[in-house]
Amino acid sequence: MSKRKSILLDENPLDMDLTPKSKSGAGRRGRKRMTGDEKLIQTTVLFSREQLDWLYDVCADARRDGGKPMKKAYLFRAFVDLAREKELDLRGCRTEEDLRERVAELFK
Repeated sequence: MSKRKSILLDENPLDMDLTPKSKSGAGRRGRKRMTGDEKLIQTTVLFSREQLDWLYDVCADARRDGGKPMKKAYLFRAFVDLAREKELDLRGCRTEEDLRERVAELFK
């Protein structure tokens, strides 16, 4: 087993929930970071300024015509779920351009 894989399987202190607990056991302000039955895990993704501006605009545009502003995290999770449903296969990809071509196939 690779070292990276073993780290993911062990108890990683970064995975621990460090939010202060109230006496009732709920997190801050009673909010839980859950969607359905799944616990959400925070990660970092780096974007260019142009990409980030587009994300903000798209998410803010969601409120038009009576909608609600959309969180960027919802958009990312939707993209990942779509890639999983369409069984995105990245085997053999060597460049970011190869990746873009594979992902573009999902949207056809």
